[in-house]
Amino acid sequence: MRGIVFGEIRPFRVQALLTDYQEGEAILGRLVQIKNGDKLIIGRVVDFHRLSDLLKDYDQAKHFDKRKESMTTQALLSFREGIVLEIDLITALSGGVRVPLNFPVKLLSEVEFLEEFPFERSAHTGYLGYFWGTDIKAPLILQDFQTLKEAYHFFVAGQTGSGKSTLVQMLLALYNKLNPRMNFLILDTVGEFTASFKGERELFFHLKDVWQGSVEIYTPPENLALEGWELFKELCLENEIMKHLDVPVKSVDNAKGGIDYLVAKLIESIEKEREKNKKLPNLFQSNQREQITTGDLTHEIVDAVISKLKHDNDEFAKSVYKRDDKARERVKAALESQDKFSKFSKALQEIVRLFTVAGTNKKTIKDVVGGFLKSALEGNSGRCVVLDFTLYKAGGNLLGLRSKYVRETLRHLYNAGIDLYRQSGNLNLNTLVVLEEAHNYVPRKTDEKETNTLSDEIVKYFIETRKFGIGWMCITTRPSNVRRDVFDHSRVKFIGMGLTSGPDAELLKEAFGSEFLNTYRLFPDPSDPLSPKKEVCFAIAGPITILSRQSPDFITVFSSKEEFLKANWE
Repeated sequence: MRGIVFGEIRPFRVQALLTDYQEGEAILGRLVQIKNGDKLIIGRVVDFHRLSDLLKDYDQAKHFDKRKESMTTQALLSFREGIVLEIDLITALSGGVRVPLNFPVKLLSEVEFLEEFPFERSAHTGYLGYFWGTDIKAPLILQDFQTLKEAYHFFVAGQTGSGKSTLVQMLLALYNKLNPRMNFLILDTVGEFTASFKGERELFFHLKDVWQGSVEIYTPPENLALEGWELFKELCLENEIMKHLDVPVKSVDNAKGGIDYLVAKLIESIEKEREKNKKLPNLFQSNQREQITTGDLTHEIVDAVISKLKHDNDEFAKSVYKRDDKARERVKAALESQDKFSKFSKALQEIVRLFTVAGTNKKTIKDVVGGFLKSALEGNSGRCVVLDFTLYKAGGNLLGLRSKYVRETLRHLYNAGIDLYRQSGNLNLNTLVVLEEAHNYVPRKTDEKETNTLSDEIVKYFIETRKFGIGWMCITTRPSNVRRDVFDHSRVKFIGMGLTSGPDAELLKEAFGSEFLNTYRLFPDPSDPLSPKKEVCFAIAGPITILSRQSPDFITVFSSKEEFLKANWE
């Protein structure tokens, strides 16, 4: 394709007339170059139209009349009809350096498809694919948050089958390769990240094959313990353990009184057990009292405390009902009932199992997050932690438990980020949190109190944690399914195919301009049986792109593992 600048010339857009064009050749969305003196201008074709009479439709004809000796003018005047391109100017380069687009483009300047991008690869350059419609690799600058002195938030959207999971795994692999001290926390709800790190399933490629550093995979509650007495009380209340002792579910305050008594007795019992197990004389003991946590719970301690409730039934009953003698007698009778007491004991032990660490291979959430903090403080290799929530697809109580694990993990991470920020102005947590199926965590609308609480906290983290070096990556099918705050606070956006109508299209139009959709709508469906090849395309906007700092880049993702590895590892 060849053309010349012809028609309207505005600060960031020009028109060009095609002078050499093969009918049927793809034009829309293609990158073009315009030579303007010592400057190379790169633009993108965002629209085109066919004119039946060039000279009639343009006032510029009078200018050509004065320059008939010019071969370009003579050729132009020979056209009676032609295709006129609308070209958005993306950037200008001079001597390989970006210069402002603050100058007018010369009339009749030559326009050609971009054949190469003049960019010198750096230590933080990575490639996910080619500029759309070209064979030019599209460079991305992927620096860790310690280098940047702030974190980036990412938003990845696209219909099912658009290639989101594959793209994200490629992106994580590049961040890990280029930034070995970067930490990752992945909340895996589908199981694809877990499978990729384990080398399971048939995937585009396995992270296991390229990942540097250790990877820890936890499947709560199997090998990750909850912690905190307030959370323990919360779960006891939500699981209605007191109903087994004939305390009505609606009598929340009475149930809380009994649970508070129970927790106080558990702490007291743990404290006595510590005193009994001390081996060193008091002379050598630290004056600082070690905090008693839920991690100190054992099933033996719990069994002993529960059994003692029968002996102290009057005291326990008074903690539940302070004034109602009849209700207290009902609780005492329930304690004497073998069936009711057994159900109460079983329900309590189920909750204790979520917090127990002693005698298991479990780690606490605090321990896991503490590893990120240690990595940042000591400058060690980064850590990758995957929380595999695949089993929680079952819903019901398990779904609520997932929210608890996510909420507590993110709270600990947030507090660790604050602590490090206060301790050292030069260090940050350098951690990227990946929220797969983000619409489960920050839905646009929800009637569930637990989910709403978690959603509010995540939005708060999005707003506050950039300076702490905690970045967030939200992956979802539709932007309209998640809260708008998340989209707005994400500096880097990856948009896959399928969002061409309804509120999603309106959001993209608002974010990137109406003509963005002209090109975006041309993205192929990778599952289309009539397509000659499976092609995955994404629009990328944000500070990691090189070509444009203002408008999205359009890329075709590498179609094979070999292409991806060759571009980045060889």
